[in-house]
Amino acid sequence: MKTRLFKIMVLMLVAVSVLTGCRKKDGLWVSTQNLYFGLNATSQILVVRANGNWTITKNGQADWYTISPMSGGVKDSIVMVTVDAYTEGDYREASFTVSSVRNNESLSVVVSQNKLTAYNMENKVYGVIERERWVTDFNDQIIEDEYKKYEYDPYDTTTGYLLFFQADSVGIQRDHHSDTVAWWPFKYWLVPDSLILHIIYQTDLGPEIYAANVLVASDTLFRFFHEYKPHYFEHVDMCRVGTIHPDDKYRLQQKKMSRRKGRGPIFLD
Repeated sequence: MKTRLFKIMVLMLVAVSVLTGCRKKDGLWVSTQNLYFGLNATSQILVVRANGNWTITKNGQADWYTISPMSGGVKDSIVMVTVDAYTEGDYREASFTVSSVRNNESLSVVVSQNKLTAYNMENKVYGVIERERWVTDFNDQIIEDEYKKYEYDPYDTTTGYLLFFQADSVGIQRDHHSDTVAWWPFKYWLVPDSLILHIIYQTDLGPEIYAANVLVASDTLFRFFHEYKPHYFEHVDMCRVGTIHPDDKYRLQQKKMSRRKGRGPIFLD
């Protein structure tokens, strides 16, 4: 029964892949050029189609993933890509090339593990672990009295900062100080190639767009910094503390939202 179910799932995947795959010219085709994996050891299916024999070559020496088979012929071929378990906070990435022997064509496929993307950010909650703020002088040197560092328990619901990344690029920020709680709505998008996180807030001065440079973008650790106004910087470490369920979305919508003050750091004191 399990074998039959697996065969049915593979046939369904092949059918869907025909509509959504990536093609170079008319000879070589793959179902996707990006394979995203979580932390666990697991496998994904890649469908390869060519009008002749094809081969796969790894780019680089990465040994944390395997591919089987490494070659095939004229038909839809099922290729299994398998990754080892991963325990680091950052993400890792490698690639391999699928080549058509007959047409001298090739397509590159990227394999990434624990990588944060705009897609898998959705419906996740991130809490701040640590944040730093500083000001530099006109020689770009940090002014000692203007350097501040704060540490938080991201799982503590009575204080600290949370970012709720909902679907459709809509988010909500919770700033919880010792005696007040503020909820800020925002729009967001993550540019994966340049690793820039864009956040738009509605403030007393109108819409304000922040562009933060992402240093680590994984499903477990999210680290970024930005210059929110000339010579004023903010560096933040966040970790994933939960997911947003349908009931959570309703409760978030009931929160009293407010506008932020004029331009400042993403996480206000």
